[in-house]
Amino acid sequence: MTDRVISYAGALPRVEDFLSVGKYAMVGVGAVAEAILGQGTQVAGLAVTAVPNNAMAGSAFAVNVGRGFIFSYQETDPTAYGVLGTDTGTSVLKTGILSKGVNLGLTNAAPASAGYSTNYLISAAFVEQDINEAVLPYYNAATPTQPFSGPANNSAAQVTVRQDTILLQATAGTPAPTGSQISPPTPAGYVALYIVTVNNGDTATNNAQISLAPNAPYIVSAGQLLQVVQSGSINYASANGSANLIVLSLTPALTSYHDGTWITFKAAQTNSATTFITINGLSNLPVLQGGVALSGGEIQADWSYAGIILSGSFHLLASGAGSINVARGTALSHAVNLSQFPARLFYAVAQAGIINAPANSTTYPIEKITITFPTVSKSGAFRANVRMVGEGTAMAGSVRQNFQNILSDGTNSYIGNASLVTALAAGDTWGTADTILTAGVYSPGAEVTFNHQIRTGGGGSDFTIQNSFMEILVEEA
Repeated sequence: MTDRVISYAGALPRVEDFLSVGKYAMVGVGAVAEAILGQGTQVAGLAVTAVPNNAMAGSAFAVNVGRGFIFSYQETDPTAYGVLGTDTGTSVLKTGILSKGVNLGLTNAAPASAGYSTNYLISAAFVEQDINEAVLPYYNAATPTQPFSGPANNSAAQVTVRQDTILLQATAGTPAPTGSQISPPTPAGYVALYIVTVNNGDTATNNAQISLAPNAPYIVSAGQLLQVVQSGSINYASANGSANLIVLSLTPALTSYHDGTWITFKAAQTNSATTFITINGLSNLPVLQGGVALSGGEIQADWSYAGIILSGSFHLLASGAGSINVARGTALSHAVNLSQFPARLFYAVAQAGIINAPANSTTYPIEKITITFPTVSKSGAFRANVRMVGEGTAMAGSVRQNFQNILSDGTNSYIGNASLVTALAAGDTWGTADTILTAGVYSPGAEVTFNHQIRTGGGGSDFTIQNSFMEILVEEA
């Protein structure tokens, strides 16, 4: 209670004082409730349960709505509150009370078509009404011992109580094949409580066919808090929507996104491309994994996932199944992305034979090795790495060997880098070169031809390369 009426000994009581006591109490209680619950409409109690056939006259199918409360943010007094008049400039969280359970009729008949069902929505609304009319005695100044009956002795009845209570409503959906029936929309001014399903062939409502409506704004009581935390129901939901738009409905509803909010969900479909998530009708958030947008296959139907809202995105942190995105590693201790590993497309090796190079020759022997290519199809560039290993004879004078590889696919030739060495011992590797091949398709049987030359100079002697071989590794560029 925020304000209190002050009275004095000997002072005549005022009507305003009596009314103000009630108003101040309502405002004070409402302020406490608003501090705890906020301004959104919420409910407590109002459990919906089945009742036997014809328990309610005129309705073969009915439910019982138990005692409960609804909290609704309203103008303090939209209509005149006695002599205090209206108060529309301020608002307060009011409490509507259903003091005892009531039966609510649904229908007299189940769906007529075999295999059909109908969903009924049970909803509630806050209502403030003036009730308990009575003809009140009024002071008669002319004859004080004979009070007037009503204002000016007109015998008119007047309301004596301003009541905050609850209106209940049952709304029928459209019959449809069982499993495909859709619940009706929530009536304006009401909040959804429960869904009651009536199937063809039913003779009464059944508790097994009564479920909490999506986004029903029920308050978690202190006695239920531990169970709710253990069950995870405040941040878990089964997904709806499409494969690449995950739609979740949490209870109580999430009213805005906050960094650090942890959400778990069961996927309904497998994603196939960039994916988004929306919770309780809020904006779509991109779903990331490892800081990278999803591309398909990371989320699998009927598996559970968990993540956190951060900086306008939903970061998938725990995955029940599906591919896992890994950011590209930038340090030795980091996990690496598969794209950081070149894909080996083709590997082959062939014997090069013996090459004789005369001293001071102006002609250079060429040894050709032809390797048959398998089918290789790549939208990007290839990289061909060629390595030659051989053993050279002893020689006098200054000798240099020059290697050059030429790759040919029958149409184009790709010339690699030249490599110079000043000595050649047994088992030495020389002439290693990376050659970038343009994108294309190499059909089975296409030939890759390698030419290598040995050049001597500086007055040296004859030179022979023997026991040599060439290998080629073709991988993604």
